[in-house]
Order: sequence, then C-alpha cells, then structure tokens
Amino acid sequence: MMALTAVLQAEIIDQSPEALRKDATHIVTGKVAKITETSTKSENTDDINGVCEITVTTCEKGEGIVAGKVAKVRYEKSIWIGKSPSPTRSAGHRGIPKKGDTVRVYLSKAKDGGYDVEFPNGFEQIKPEEK
Repeated sequence: MMALTAVLQAEIIDQSPEALRKDATHIVTGKVAKITETSTKSENTDDINGVCEITVTTCEKGEGIVAGKVAKVRYEKSIWIGKSPSPTRSAGHRGIPKKGDTVRVYLSKAKDGGYDVEFPNGFEQIKPEEK
C-alpha cells in the first residue's frame, strides 16, 4: 500500500479543462490518422517520443492549423522496465489516443514551430457528434 501511495504521489495531477484551455496556444479536434513512436531504452526506462497525426475537423483556438489538413502533435511517455521498484517520477502524457479515435487536443506551439500536447492530459477523447 505504501509503495502504491508513493507512485501515486509522484504522478503530476491532471490540469483542469479551464487550465488546459487557458494555457494552450492551439486547440483542435479531429480524427487520429496515424501514430508514430520512437523508443529509447536504458537499463531502467523505455522513453517514448510520439507523434500523433490528426486530420483536423476544427481549430477552436490559435492560428495556422486549418480544418481538413493534418496536424502533427508531439507527446512523450516513459515506462519503467527496471528490476527494482520504480522511483518517484512521472510516466509522461496520459490518455494517448489510438488510430481512428476522435479527439480534442490542447497544444502549445514550441520554439521550433512544432506543436506539443499540453502536459500531462492534453488529449481528450470525444464522441464524433461532440465536435
């Protein structure tokens, strides 16, 4: 029980919908067309950098992302693969969608011009009729 409590305390709490909306430079809805992940393994972790390609239905906030086009959004996650119990740490983004899912994504435009998913819960699953 104490180990479970330590792990739960390590995880970053979700942002509220209001905080996500305020902090995001862009908010888009659309259907996930493709997921690409690159894995870098160390002795204890499998660190994954992912790109989610979303066919945009609407752009609710921000400029430069257009309906009908594909937006490539970046996320990360980390999986503990070590033999010892996992230390206190975050596992990265949560709620990562699958191909075919309809989502609302809260994004921040990065200095390199790319789009990063708001941490840690910037993916929101939605039903197609909620768009």
